[in-house]
Order: sequence, then C-alpha cells, then structure tokens
Amino acid sequence: MAFSLIIDDRLQEYKMLVQAAKDAGIKDNLQYMQNFNELREHLTMGLPAPKFIFISYDMPLLKAHSYLTAMKEIPALSKTKYVIYSESIPRTIQMIPMLGANHFYCQPSRGKHYQDILSRILCHKETPFFVMPYQYS
Repeated sequence: MAFSLIIDDRLQEYKMLVQAAKDAGIKDNLQYMQNFNELREHLTMGLPAPKFIFISYDMPLLKAHSYLTAMKEIPALSKTKYVIYSESIPRTIQMIPMLGANHFYCQPSRGKHYQDILSRILCHKETPFFVMPYQYS
C-alpha cells in the first residue's frame, strides 16, 4: 500500500495533516517520523519508499535543507515527491525547488484550506509548486 511520510519535529503537525486528510476523504496512509535517520532505517530494512514526503521548513533551517539534499541522493526515493511546508513564506523560497522540492505551502489556519491543499498535492499531478488554498466563503 502506498503511503506518504511527514518529517517534522512536532507531532502536532502530523496530527493536523492526518485529520485534514481524513476530513477530505483522502485514503493515503500518512506516517510520521521525527528525522531523516528514522527514514534511513526504514529503507535499510527493505520497506517501501513513500510516495510523498512532507518536510517542515520550520525545523532548524539546516535540517530541512540537508534532509532534502540527502534524500535526493537515495536511489530508493527516486520516484518520491517532496513537499515543503512552513508557517510563513521563507525569504529563501527560490532555493526550495532548486533543492528538488516538488511543492511548497504555508500552513493554513482553516481546516478546509488544509483539506484543499492536501487533496491537490496528493491527488492531482498538475498541481503547481506553490500551493495556495482556494478561497472559501
């Protein structure tokens, strides 16, 4: 079964993503890891690679960039898509696609926006790099 992975040093973000996916009717299996070493151990055991990896940009800056760079060098992750998210738009946003990220989004404050963002990233191949929630009234 395909799954997506969330790497964040805050378990609360994972819980919010899982709830938004559930509310949106997304059937993807979302798993949580705190750091890159857990992912490396997962792959070393011969377990399948995730379809998507969501990485928090708000972890210490070096971690998010170094994780993304290191992951791009692992052959087992060659078909994995990378999604970076943050509480705000970083000044260095132009570096994110250069490091190999496929999507970026700011963490929305409304549940419907989270559902919309996750639906578009996980279910629509044509979703652009910068994902903004559609406007809800």
